[in-house]
Amino acid sequence: YASLLLFPIDLCCDYSFNCIPLVETLYDPRNIYGLLLYAVIIFFILYSLKNIMGDGKRYLFVFMWFILPFVPAANWFFYVGTMLGERLLYLPSAGYCILVSMVFGILGKRFRSLRMVMVTLAIIVLVFYSYRTIERNKDWENEKKLFESALKVCPNS
Repeated sequence: YASLLLFPIDLCCDYSFNCIPLVETLYDPRNIYGLLLYAVIIFFILYSLKNIMGDGKRYLFVFMWFILPFVPAANWFFYVGTMLGERLLYLPSAGYCILVSMVFGILGKRFRSLRMVMVTLAIIVLVFYSYRTIERNKDWENEKKLFESALKVCPNS
């Protein structure tokens, strides 16, 4: 899911069957990526709780927007009928957008000399995600286009 938020390039309406290869060994790099992601999330939650009287409230709010809506779709407590679905990231993506804007704000304040670079980078990110949204909306025009786009991304599904 994190890769779908960071790089929404190859999106598919159905990630079932053989679309995502199984993790068959402990040394699969996806295990390390997952552990790193959990470590970052836990670090920021602990940092937010430690600084709850300061900026910690804002960070905790953002992470709750990012994590809590994802929990029902994560197959942790009950089976939801799908391994992965970009549609399940609708609410968590709001938390992700708030988090990205906060990061740009913090970096812009901390590195005032790079403020124009940060603004330019933020505009580039905004244009990229806007472009991907417009392009992906074309896939959802009708069922034929939707499943043709799914076939391009996951031919084994």
